[in-house]
Formats: sequence, C-alpha cells, structure tokens
Amino acid sequence: MTVEATIPPGGGPPLHKHHPQELFYILEGEFEFPTLRDGQVYTVRATAGSVVYIPSWVPHTYKNVGQIPGRLLATLTPPTMEGYFQELGEPVLDPSNPPRPAGALDWDRIEALRQKYHIEYITPAS
Repeated sequence: MTVEATIPPGGGPPLHKHHPQELFYILEGEFEFPTLRDGQVYTVRATAGSVVYIPSWVPHTYKNVGQIPGRLLATLTPPTMEGYFQELGEPVLDPSNPPRPAGALDWDRIEALRQKYHIEYITPAS
C-alpha cells in the first residue's frame, strides 16, 4: 500500500510502531525521521529524492522541519493498514483545495482506530 501525504511545517505523527515496514520517498520539503533503537534516538534528515526505510515494530516518527508544506510517499508492507488511513482521513477531491480539519482533533476516534489497527503510540521516558 502506498499513500501520498502533504505535511505542514512542524507536522508529523506521534512516536509509534506497527507491524508493516515502511519505505518513505521524499517528494518535496525537509523531514527528520527519529527512530528509537536500544533506548537510543537516531535521527535521519531527508530532503527531496531521499529514501528512508523503517523496519517492522521499530518506534519511529517523522516531522516536516522545513518552512513550507512537504510531500512524501509512504509504502507500507504488508498492506494491513489501508482501512486505518481510509477511516482516519477524508477523501481529497481537489488537491488544490484539500479539506481542512475544523476544530480540535478527535482523540477518542484516533485512539479507537489506533487500537483497531494495532498501532502502538510510544511516550518517551522523561
């Protein structure tokens, strides 16, 4: 399964892990990809043309560290999370005018989908 995403400056998901491995291809922008391995944080910086691989169950996230929206392709294998993205997102009928969320995120809905699709959020120790 491959998804294309446009990420606003400062945007990205919480630190998480899941079964599908991921391969990211950066189309536009500047991103950082922190991963957590053996209790240590490793960060890869990626720009247009970069490819970043995340193995199954490795805690990871990404963040658009640029000043403009960034675009990336994410390929997940095996493709077991299609329903997650379909249920979480909204269809984009006009890419030049994508839907904008109104108000705060619905964390109860996000939590239910996270559990349904076996995505584990990770809160680093302070």
